Amino acid sequence: MTPDEKMTGSILPDVDPAAVSGTIYAAGSSTVYPLTEAIAENFKADGFTGEIKIDSIGSGAGFERFCKSGETDIANASRAIKSSEVESCKAIGRTPIEFRVGIDALAVVVSNKNTFVTNVTIEELGMIFGDKAKKWSDIRPDWPNEDILRFTPGTDSGTFDFFVEEVIQKPNKIEKLDDAKKIVLAASNLQLSEDDNVLVQGVEGTPTPSATLASLITRTKQKISKPSPSMESHLMNKPRKVANTPSPALCSSTPTRKS
Repeated sequence: MTPDEKMTGSILPDVDPAAVSGTIYAAGSSTVYPLTEAIAENFKADGFTGEIKIDSIGSGAGFERFCKSGETDIANASRAIKSSEVESCKAIGRTPIEFRVGIDALAVVVSNKNTFVTNVTIEELGMIFGDKAKKWSDIRPDWPNEDILRFTPGTDSGTFDFFVEEVIQKPNKIEKLDDAKKIVLAASNLQLSEDDNVLVQGVEGTPTPSATLASLITRTKQKISKPSPSMESHLMNKPRKVANTPSPALCSSTPTRKS
């Protein structure tokens, strides 16, 4: 049984925000960051008078602060917690409780300057973000002989993990996720960032056609870039079958502490 199957039914007790004091510290996924901000605003509106600190640093880094250093109260993540992270939590006296707060989907988008990418297969998508193709013409001969500029979430991102698993690892039957990641990380003209705004600005500001991997949760992406029709079909309309996993796409963890 997976951690998700064990914890999907977790229900947190009711809390009166006005009766809570001190500081609440949440850190992790940039995908979950806007939702966490909204929840924090509601919590304050309902009577909480303490401080709420939220850092957008990526799912992996969020779990590290939660399970290793123990400095955070909530770990925001766009993937399920790993068994190794659960063990790290136990080592510092924490039992994480995983619960789903939403389901998202991934969108692969291109710059508005890119007018030729209107239909791609999963195999071609893997080539676009892989280490073998440098130019668009390496994907299809009739596409421009121009460099592919790649923008993706950083390696601490659960979005990055999921994308690599679904587009690189599974189609190529690669045993280890880390080996699949090496293929993406070895690609030319690759910029990684845990900050979604950096990725948006990168795609928006490129003088030539580019490709990017992003999450639909960031509203600004809808304004500056366009998903191609086939990408919408594969990655948006049917996210559970092609571009998502049975595990929660958005989740937060909060500890049972030993005091």
